[in-house]
Formats: sequence, structure tokens, C-alpha cells
Amino acid sequence: MAALLLWLPLSGLARLSLGALTAAAFLAPWVVAVPVVGAAGMGVLMVVVFGLVYRRLADRTTLRATDLWVPFGLAIAFTLMIAAQVAIVAAPGSDLAALAFGGTTAVVMSGEVAFVLHRSWDSYHTDIKRVQVARPSGAV
Repeated sequence: MAALLLWLPLSGLARLSLGALTAAAFLAPWVVAVPVVGAAGMGVLMVVVFGLVYRRLADRTTLRATDLWVPFGLAIAFTLMIAAQVAIVAAPGSDLAALAFGGTTAVVMSGEVAFVLHRSWDSYHTDIKRVQVARPSGAV
């Protein structure tokens, strides 16, 4: 996923948000293995990411509604993950809580993959159109 995020032509805000979800997937096993450490790591990640998102949005002179779709999706994803983390911290060792967290993480990561595939498909078609419109080399 990290390689795709570097390759795709994404805005800085989308790249930051998707990178945060990728980092959350890296931290996810710690939430189940050592709930307090994993939840603290996720908490730090989320605070830092939303601080950076706020900073990027605050630096813009104009803000359109479309600029908020990715941060809004990130907020929903993180909220779902926090709810599942609370269940794990409240009931450590619970198979049901671990399954809920795993399912939530899988749904969030599936959404991330769907977003990346959609963007890569758009990028593919844009590149194909650019090649079809361009003149062949050496043409007069």
C-alpha cells in the first residue's frame, strides 16, 4: 500500500490520510496483543495525523466541500477503529472484541484499497488519453 501511495498522483491531503490508515494497519496487531500499548500508539498516530490535516486545511485560502471528503472518511474510519479498541481495552482477552476489531480494521482497509483502486483507474485512463492525444515522435 505504501508503494501505491507513492506512485499514484494524489493530493497531499489524500496521501497523508491514506498513509495514516496504512500506519494504523501496521499498529493494529499491537491493539490485540498488548491493548494499552496498541491503543496508545493508535491514539498518538490519530492525534498527529489530525493535527497535520488541520494544518493543511488551515493553510488553504479557499476551502471547497470536496476538500473535506478524504478527511471526513478518515474521521469515520478512525472513529470505528476507536470504538473497537475501546472494546478490546475494556475486555482484554475477549475473542469477540478481538474479532470486532479485526472486522472493523478489515472494512477500513477494504475502503482504503477501493479508494486507491478507483484513483489508479482514473490515473490509468488519464494517461491513456494523454498518449492518444500526443503526437508521435518525429511527426511533422
